[in-house]
Amino acid sequence: MTGSEKDRLTRLCRHFGDIRAVAARRGQLPALEAMLAELRAGDGDTEQLIRDVDELLRQCGIASGLGELRTPGGGMLPHLGPGHPLKEAHVCPVGRCDRVELDGGGMCELFAISLHLVRW
Repeated sequence: MTGSEKDRLTRLCRHFGDIRAVAARRGQLPALEAMLAELRAGDGDTEQLIRDVDELLRQCGIASGLGELRTPGGGMLPHLGPGHPLKEAHVCPVGRCDRVELDGGGMCELFAISLHLVRW
């Protein structure tokens, strides 16, 4: 397994609850669970399964998938030249915690205000 694939597997583990919630909201939970079952069993090609999970997340609206950084040679938007897909998340509105919601907003329960939308 390459270093990049290990990094993606680490992010899958670290953000498992959020990833599972996004897949459920998009009706892709059965597909995600099937991929995870194969990963856990060690029966399939681990690198391919991680790439499959990565692609499933992109289809669910997570532009970076399991990736963290923009990759060189991102797609082009018409009339705008080279670029990268827009990524967005909802985060702590006052910057005091590391809460990140990948899909949809939400409320900060401590300050009773909406999470802040960040795009990059």
